Amino acid sequence: MNNITTCPACLTRFIVGRAQLTAHQGQVKCTKCKHTFDYRQHLESAHEQTVFLGIKSLKFLRQNHHLNLVVALLVLLALGQSLFFTRTIISSHCPSCQQTLIKVCHQLNCHVDYPKEIALISLDGTELAKDENDAEQMLFSGMLTNNANYIQAYPNLVLTLTDSNDQMLMRKIIKPEAYLKVNQTELKAGFAAGQELSISLSLETAEPVMGFRAAAVYQ
Repeated sequence: MNNITTCPACLTRFIVGRAQLTAHQGQVKCTKCKHTFDYRQHLESAHEQTVFLGIKSLKFLRQNHHLNLVVALLVLLALGQSLFFTRTIISSHCPSCQQTLIKVCHQLNCHVDYPKEIALISLDGTELAKDENDAEQMLFSGMLTNNANYIQAYPNLVLTLTDSNDQMLMRKIIKPEAYLKVNQTELKAGFAAGQELSISLSLETAEPVMGFRAAAVYQ
C-alpha cells in the first residue's frame, strides 16, 4: 500500500512507495524543496489519503479529457471496422443479428452479403426429360433447399449434359435470375432459412442427350 505524506518545509503532498520507505528507515526527501524528513511523523489519515487520491484522479481526468475522447473514438472506430469487414460472418453465426445488420448497413450505404455455405445447400430429385411438345427442348426439374438456419445467397446451378459415352455435350451455368420465378425485390431478400424451392427449366438441345449431372455452386 502507498502512503501519503506532507513535507513540513514546503507543505507539498506526495505519495511514498513501500520500496522508498524500507530503503532509508523512514527518511524521505521532498521532490520539490529537497528537504529530508521522517515520513512517519507527517503521515495523513486514511480519510485524508482517500480524498487526496480522489482529487488527484479528477485532476488527471480533467487534464486528459481530450485523450479519453480520442481513445473512445478509436475504440468505436475499431468496432465499426470490425463489424464492416466481418458482417457476413456475423450474420451467418448470429441469425438473429442478420436483419439488424442489414438495416444498419442500409443507413451506412453498404450491404450485407448473404452467407454462401454450399454444404448447407442441397439439390435433390433432379430429372431431365424430353419436352413432348418440342423435340429440341428438354425439361430440367429438381428441389433446391437451404438447410441453414439463416438466410443465404441463392446459388448458381451447374448443369452438364452428356452423350451415351458420358462425354459432355453442353455445360450451362444457370444463375438465380434464370431459375427463380420471382421479382428483383424477392431475389434480394435471399434464400430463406429452411426454404425449399422447386426448380423447373426448359433447355434447348441440338444433340441427343443421354445423361446429365447437376450441382448447386457458389462462384
